[in-house]
Amino acid sequence: MKKQFVKDLKPGVFVKSIFIVAEEEKALTKDKKEYISLILADKTGRIYGKIWDNATELGKLFKKGDIVEISGNITTYKETPQIRVETLRRCSEEEIDSADFLPVTEKDRDVLLKNLLEIAESVQNPYLKSLLKSIFANRRIIDGIKNAPASVSIHHGYVGGLLEHTLNVVKICETVASMYPVVDRDLLITGALLHDIGKIEEYNYSKIIEHTDSGKLLGHIALEMVFISKEIEKMQSFPDDLKMELLHLILSHHGEYEYGSPKIPSTVEAAALAYADLLDSRVESFIEVANNNNENWSGYIGFLGRKVFKRQE
Repeated sequence: MKKQFVKDLKPGVFVKSIFIVAEEEKALTKDKKEYISLILADKTGRIYGKIWDNATELGKLFKKGDIVEISGNITTYKETPQIRVETLRRCSEEEIDSADFLPVTEKDRDVLLKNLLEIAESVQNPYLKSLLKSIFANRRIIDGIKNAPASVSIHHGYVGGLLEHTLNVVKICETVASMYPVVDRDLLITGALLHDIGKIEEYNYSKIIEHTDSGKLLGHIALEMVFISKEIEKMQSFPDDLKMELLHLILSHHGEYEYGSPKIPSTVEAAALAYADLLDSRVESFIEVANNNNENWSGYIGFLGRKVFKRQE
């Protein structure tokens, strides 16, 4: 039975508990001594680990994706907690409860999906409506939207996270469209509904959340570009201009080149989608960092470029 979770681990604490090996990398010190860098995970988060002693022997006992029991002390490096691993052993199936390792949204996914599909039904443009109807008639797509994560760990990194994130972005876009009459609501909502659909193929989440081979080689933007283009090709007389603008929303929804966006937004709808996507992902990231921290301030969060303050009750 797992007793210690990542969210409860603080510097100075001795830990002996079960974790899944999300990442592992062997390397050499300046003195040519082998060590192993780890990322250990459970349903509450991830923590770095280091094996300095007996790394060669311990490294033979496990591989990435294994569930292991480790013991060691929690230290800090550059203000980030990590475990100095002293002992390690691979766990048997009888010791493992999968519910301890794969995080799942606490929200009702059936309700979220119903809300999402109701908004899709509200699209009036006949071409976009037909496109959405065709895509959402695919059971594999629906199951993927309902279950896939939105990321490995940065935001909505849990089963159902893609559905939560997509619905949030759609709702933000609905507000934007209601405030600015110049915005083509149907185009913006369609882009919001489909902007991360490639994440169905980008992530595997059977034991841990990790990238698939296609996720690593292509990424969700390329995957959804191909998917949506093929869906449009099945339709008769889909306007070329509408196809071009919809695909531009997909290609530019990361907003900036440095965020991995192949294009930057060049239409008002594309700009609205990119900012809506960024808003939801950033707010969720702050929430998750605060929830996983028991102190007033978190350690330095690299992808946010700052520490996060948590208001104490």
